[in-house]
Amino acid sequence: MEKKIKYTIGLCALLISATSTADKIPTPLLKSLNELNRAYPVVLEKGVLSVALKFDEIEALQARSVVQSMCLSYMSYDGKGRTWKAGAVDTVRIINETISQGFIYQGGDKSCEGWFKSRGDSGDEYLNEKLSRVTFKLPQ
Repeated sequence: MEKKIKYTIGLCALLISATSTADKIPTPLLKSLNELNRAYPVVLEKGVLSVALKFDEIEALQARSVVQSMCLSYMSYDGKGRTWKAGAVDTVRIINETISQGFIYQGGDKSCEGWFKSRGDSGDEYLNEKLSRVTFKLPQ
C-alpha cells in the first residue's frame, strides 16, 4: 500500500512538472479531449500527447476514440482547412487511470489525412495498424 501511495505522489509530481514545461496543446484539440472521461489533465510534451482515461483497462475501442477525437478536432468545420499546423502531435499515449496499461499511437496529427480518406471498417483498420498495446510496471 505504501508503494502505491509513493507511486501516486510521484505521478502527481510528474504531471505537475510536465504541465509546467509542456508544449501548448492546440485549443480545438484540448476542447475535444476535455470532453472525454479523463483521469488527469492532458499533456503534450515534445510531440507526445498523453491522455489518461478513467478506466481500469484501456481497450482498442477507447484508444481509437482518443485518436478520432484528435483527428476530428484537427479538421475544420468546412472540411477544407485544418485548425492547426500538422506536426504538433507525433505520438499519442492513451493510458489507464493507474498508468499501468494502454496504447501508443504512432502517426500523430499528420496521420489524420489518411484516416479521413478511409471509411467504415477500413478507417478502424487504418488506426489499428498504428496502435500498439503497452504495459508499464509499477515501481518496486
